[in-house]
Amino acid sequence: MQNQHITNAYWGDKNSKSKDSVINKCHKIMSLGKNNLMVTSDFLDNKSLLKFLSQNDLNVFLYDQMPGRGLSSVIDWALSVDTPLLVNDSYMFRHITKERPDMSIVNYKGDYKNLDLDSVKYFRQKWSNQNLRDKFYQVLTTICNSN
Repeated sequence: MQNQHITNAYWGDKNSKSKDSVINKCHKIMSLGKNNLMVTSDFLDNKSLLKFLSQNDLNVFLYDQMPGRGLSSVIDWALSVDTPLLVNDSYMFRHITKERPDMSIVNYKGDYKNLDLDSVKYFRQKWSNQNLRDKFYQVLTTICNSN
């Protein structure tokens, strides 16, 4: 069973035409194989979103290229659960693929069951509250000691 959570973009797809088109294409592709596709499109509260992400075998995020755009924060949610994660080579995921090319679907070879959680744990630790506090205190200490 394949689970997809696809929502419409408020600014770019208010009437859900693009979302509906993508969902229809996904159903057509999946009907060619032995897999089933379950698509949800309602917005989830925080707890439900984390539950959804944690129940998947693999979380994959595929965005358009969007050169010049900022970083996508959607990854924060996926890093909160112990599930392997892949992203495409969208400019919005450059902060992920630059440090951990193994998280790029472009470099992905093989079975998702062979993916480990090392990269997920790497970013979870790197962007943890404790690490932020430690860096903040380090900067504060440097400033205070330079006076």
